Amino acid sequence: MGNRYPKLVALDIDYAIFTSYLDPNKFGDRGWVNGDLRNNLELVDSHTLRDKKNHANVVHLASDIPRIIHDLDAHNVVIALVSQHPNKDLCDRALWHFKAHDKNDKTKSIIYFVKYDEVVNENKKHHFERIHGWSHFPYREMLFFDSQSRHLALEKELGLTFLFIADSKKGMTWDDYTKGLRMWRANIVEHEHK
Repeated sequence: MGNRYPKLVALDIDYAIFTSYLDPNKFGDRGWVNGDLRNNLELVDSHTLRDKKNHANVVHLASDIPRIIHDLDAHNVVIALVSQHPNKDLCDRALWHFKAHDKNDKTKSIIYFVKYDEVVNENKKHHFERIHGWSHFPYREMLFFDSQSRHLALEKELGLTFLFIADSKKGMTWDDYTKGLRMWRANIVEHEHK
């Protein structure tokens, strides 16, 4: 049981994958841009994107996310994004810039690893209901990492495992990830002994 993984891991975007909010109203000139907002993102380094016009406006990838993505891929875990962010295209483009290694050690855009891209400004319960409908995975086979403690209610409502990311300045860490896996494994053992 110690090495078992959930079938699906869901990640929030803001303050989880990123260490801040990817604010669609700040890119370009106070939100006004020529052409597509997504084109205003430019990679500074492997963990930082900035606005092409306003270099003070940056977003950072949490430092352990590439390692976490690699581990999930190496264990054939399906990855979902579950976020109430209002601009899915902007989030997807940001994740396209950031990279992780797949199980064969090939470098790929993080968005490549995402099977269920539920970035919709609505109740996250609806996100999981759709994912459940598409994947047919039982909720107990899902582990959700989120920076908002109010989503703990989903654990009780749906039966998934929830881990609150407490340090929004760091985003999701390797310690958060391994703690979430331990919690999920304990919940599975408890469920299987009922």
